Amino acid sequence: MTTDKFIVDDFVWQRDGKATVKVTERNPIWVTVEAKDKGNGFEATQRRRIFANIPLVELTAFAKPRPSSHAPRPDELVVLEARFDARWWTKSFPNFVGLGDKPPEVYGQQIVHFGWRIGDWLPPVLCLFNPNDLTETLSLLVAEFDDFMARQEPRPPAISRPAQLPASRPHELWVRQGFWGEQRGKPAMERRYATIEIVAVPLRPVRLRLWLWLHEGHHQQARQRRQQMLHQNGAAIIAVAR
Repeated sequence: MTTDKFIVDDFVWQRDGKATVKVTERNPIWVTVEAKDKGNGFEATQRRRIFANIPLVELTAFAKPRPSSHAPRPDELVVLEARFDARWWTKSFPNFVGLGDKPPEVYGQQIVHFGWRIGDWLPPVLCLFNPNDLTETLSLLVAEFDDFMARQEPRPPAISRPAQLPASRPHELWVRQGFWGEQRGKPAMERRYATIEIVAVPLRPVRLRLWLWLHEGHHQQARQRRQQMLHQNGAAIIAVAR
């Protein structure tokens, strides 16, 4: 099956609706902004803590399905849609997905996608980068998630290092990552968006906390930074910000 047949978007996106937005914290070190929406078929809250003088944002996202007669029970719930202007990013990690900047004669004047994948587990870090210029990479560093219907079995005892530990077991949270034109699944002549989606399948309420970090390097630096963030306290972040 080709991508244009497989990717058929039929979503109710919060970005197409309205939300209440308020500043909940403001100090010399950070500002926290909270957005809430009870949309057509879902309830969502997103909290962003933006730090001063460092390219770091702490993001907490909560989403809960609210099926009704007007919004039947969906197949999945996108807890976080991280959609960015593709800019010069041509690859995403994991799996180094992305076609890059190829001339039209390689793939044709219009193609449906510029590289994409689906994974059935949430890795510790996800990155958008350009392998030919690693001066600006955007990484999602997963801190924790609360799956309110997850199984409670212990994790394998052999896995102990937080930076190497998958943030979810298979089939708890899915990830979609890819590069698209103006509309996903439709033909385009150039990359417009780079997206990373974290998806709850099967349907259930989920809370996710992560850091967005703009940095030099690639996934190895992202893993190291995540491990530092997991083991340091708030005072260390403040010291960096100053």
